[in-house]
Amino acid sequence: MQQVKQCIDECTRCMIICQETAINCLENGLTDCAKALLNCAEICDMCATFCSRNSFLSEEMMELCRQFCDACIEICHKYEQENESCKVCAIVCRSCANACEEAVAIAA
Repeated sequence: MQQVKQCIDECTRCMIICQETAINCLENGLTDCAKALLNCAEICDMCATFCSRNSFLSEEMMELCRQFCDACIEICHKYEQENESCKVCAIVCRSCANACEEAVAIAA
């Protein structure tokens, strides 16, 4: 149960950072990065909601969230030289992906 709580906390944190970074990316003309981050933020929010409700699809949501975070890590690394907030976002996405992965491993 502690792993699921950690996943919820990391998803919430990731959602906030992804939204903030997406705004920053939009301001800097990095629209493809911003779109990916907004999608990731939405999935992170949904994952936290599903897990807090102990939904029967929580494990699937955690896996999906991990996949979105992994995709955002790649995109953020692509732009981290141009936008410092992308570097921070990649770190937060990695933490979220790891938390989701650990929670799924315990639940399995």
